[in-house]
Amino acid sequence: MRYPFDNYRVTSNYGDTGPNWSLGYHTGTDFIGREKEVKAIIDGIVRVVTYDTNYGNYVSVGTLEGKRILYCHLSSVNVEVGQEIKEGAIIGIEGDTGNTTGAHLHLEVRVSPYASVNTINPIEYIEENIFHTGIDEIVYNTIEELPPWYKPTIQKLIDKQLLRGDENGLNLSESMVRVFVVNDRAGLYDLDNLCS
Repeated sequence: MRYPFDNYRVTSNYGDTGPNWSLGYHTGTDFIGREKEVKAIIDGIVRVVTYDTNYGNYVSVGTLEGKRILYCHLSSVNVEVGQEIKEGAIIGIEGDTGNTTGAHLHLEVRVSPYASVNTINPIEYIEENIFHTGIDEIVYNTIEELPPWYKPTIQKLIDKQLLRGDENGLNLSESMVRVFVVNDRAGLYDLDNLCS
């Protein structure tokens, strides 16, 4: 499990209310990514690739656990129906197709029977599952070994001397790295002001 961008900001949260949404509330989370390539948050099979007047160009991916992940408002799509995709695969490019006020990704997580009223909070879904992928055995000993979406947070911790290695290097497990990154992105601590 991962976020749809390596670097991003959230512009509208799940459950926000207002006249912009046909149900009166926001059924997903809106992201603006720095790199614009939208990446799969989890493994799955592409169920739908289509255009909708509200969602614009969107992709729906079915997960093994029975969820549907919708990636909406894409300017272009990089997958096709029936394709099996892995976490981190490029779904498409962030865009402003459909009913939008500017380029962004609307990420939506649906549960059966998969109607627009059958949604759950995407951020909570990601954060609840990001630690349970069965890959805690991975250990990173150098900054170069880290996936690119982890590096900014870990580099900041190293630069501020809040994280030090031993004779074997950093010796960071996957789960510990994810704790640092999730806390940083959720704003639970302000790395830019720590120890300054």
